[in-house]
Amino acid sequence: MPRKYAFNPKIDALEQFWGNASTREIHEATTKSIVRALAASGDSLRFKALFVRLGVGFIVFGLVVAVAGARCQRVTRALEARIARAGRVDCG
Repeated sequence: MPRKYAFNPKIDALEQFWGNASTREIHEATTKSIVRALAASGDSLRFKALFVRLGVGFIVFGLVVAVAGARCQRVTRALEARIARAGRVDCG
């Protein structure tokens, strides 16, 4: 083929090169071109999916940290209230 491409071929160049080619050659070239385009598209989608998964992971991690922080703060306040009600404890 005169030029490698994945999605946007130059139609004039294709017409010049394949205008007098046999049907079998055209079908083989078309099939190879479609397979290459599908592979390129799949690679692009895998790359995008990786970043989507990373973003979701960061969001989930942030939510876990926020919930754990709120839970810890609630437990700490409850313990402080119990200590205040019980009076000062002498550990010595």
